[in-house]
Amino acid sequence: MRPHPTLTSLRLAADPDAWRGCGVDVDVNGCARLGGVLLHIAGPDAGRGLLGWNFTGLEDRAEIAGIPVLDDITGTGGADHPLRIDALDHVVVMTGDLDRTLAALDDAGLDRRRIRETDQIRQAFYLVGPALIEVAAPREPTTEPARLWGLTVNVEDLDAAADLLGEKLGSIRDAVQPGRRIATVRREAGLGIPVALMTPRRPIEAHPPVAS
Repeated sequence: MRPHPTLTSLRLAADPDAWRGCGVDVDVNGCARLGGVLLHIAGPDAGRGLLGWNFTGLEDRAEIAGIPVLDDITGTGGADHPLRIDALDHVVVMTGDLDRTLAALDDAGLDRRRIRETDQIRQAFYLVGPALIEVAAPREPTTEPARLWGLTVNVEDLDAAADLLGEKLGSIRDAVQPGRRIATVRREAGLGIPVALMTPRRPIEAHPPVAS
């Protein structure tokens, strides 16, 4: 059986200095290592928000669910983060139609793990090596295309991160996942996308695959 694709890199249009100012070690090439994933912060003139992603083990294709697959990023990236980042927890994909987007992600060979539904939204989760992809959609489908929306990163000590960021970080609260806590970086920090900090997760291997 062919291995499932593994997320290796993401590209973001944002100011690298804003990320440095939030305790992220961004090197001279604009790259930061978030655990096993390399984030290339290409500058505010590169576009808007998250521009695309790349994977190992992926068939040659220009996009997945309409989200560009970019040339892979070379280099190691800064990893000595004052924020004490442990890993990229998950990438959030927003879409108007969950079933349409899941069909595209499944077709690309990504490893779907589970679907969660509430009164307001539908969500699905994919295991992509060192991180997860969370796909979120309204209960009633729309024509809105899928897009990369934001990131959640694990930090070793959320309270220490809050002390470091001060007013740049919102209040710490309980996460949906039992026993975990989360806080959102305020828009005024200038990171270019929604970013949340979260306490470390249990091994992602504990999430069972979707039954075939």
